[in-house]
Amino acid sequence: MKGVSRLSDQNIEDVVFRALYYQEVLAFVDEGGNTELTTYEIKVDEEYRPDLAAYRATGTADLAWLICLVSDVADPIDGLPVGEEIYLPSPAWIRSSMRAFIDKHGL
Repeated sequence: MKGVSRLSDQNIEDVVFRALYYQEVLAFVDEGGNTELTTYEIKVDEEYRPDLAAYRATGTADLAWLICLVSDVADPIDGLPVGEEIYLPSPAWIRSSMRAFIDKHGL
């Protein structure tokens, strides 16, 4: 997909396949004892700014969708849960797992 960041969930254009990918990400995050995750606490000024939380947590605002996903927020206008600790996979893991998912499903 041209013009889209390699970390964007929009690389998976079909919403059904994107939902399946979200399930894979959440399964990885929910895995017990996973040492590949980073812990991040949502700050007050990030309540309506998942892009800011993503930038601070991962170094890129392109993962705002990931912040919403692991925070269980369907629409950023509803606000992120301030003070909640979330667990995030690394941008490298997101990129490689997304690439593998796209290849596996021929997208």
